[in-house]
Amino acid sequence: METPPASLTASVAERARAALVTRYGAAHADSIARGVAQVAERWWPEDGNEDEFVAFCSESWIDSDAERGAAFDRLEQAMEQVDGHLHEVRRELQRPIHLDLGPVRPVDLFLQNLDLGSHVEEDLFRTKTAFFALLHFPVDTLAERLDQGRSWDRRRWARSRFMDRFAERIPSSLIQKMGQVMREAMALAAGRADGKRLQERVRARLAG
Repeated sequence: METPPASLTASVAERARAALVTRYGAAHADSIARGVAQVAERWWPEDGNEDEFVAFCSESWIDSDAERGAAFDRLEQAMEQVDGHLHEVRRELQRPIHLDLGPVRPVDLFLQNLDLGSHVEEDLFRTKTAFFALLHFPVDTLAERLDQGRSWDRRRWARSRFMDRFAERIPSSLIQKMGQVMREAMALAAGRADGKRLQERVRARLAG
């Protein structure tokens, strides 16, 4: 599955930007421009048409710094729970693979490939939670971090690190494939499968 191309033209993003600046004032112009651009770059055809994009930006924008900060706190707390519980589930599913508990049964090899977290990022975009975050918080580049990072406090760094998860929009099918390749490579390194057969499978997946 290839990543769908961005579905919006520059004129649509400009329409959304101009409407927000007109409504909330020039004081927010820079943050509005960046937020709208970040959403537009990751907006796929399945997310809605041009009017729906403009409406999303208009209806979702928060101009209050306090409310924006509260929104980030909620996002951070929610994703801490989601990621933490998924890590716990993943650890349990792979326990017989990672620990010396005796023979690894065929069912264990199937369970280790059950990756409940592979759809999280896609679901965040489909529910538009990711777009809400992108509209309000910057995805910082390495150059920006090197140039400005010394003046950031811990909260600003937390936001920067948090937004890394939305820097790229990767289809869940590719995330699943990458995860399976990594698990098979780990099994090969641990000597828990037929080396030649598994090596061929890993090479085939990487080539495909």
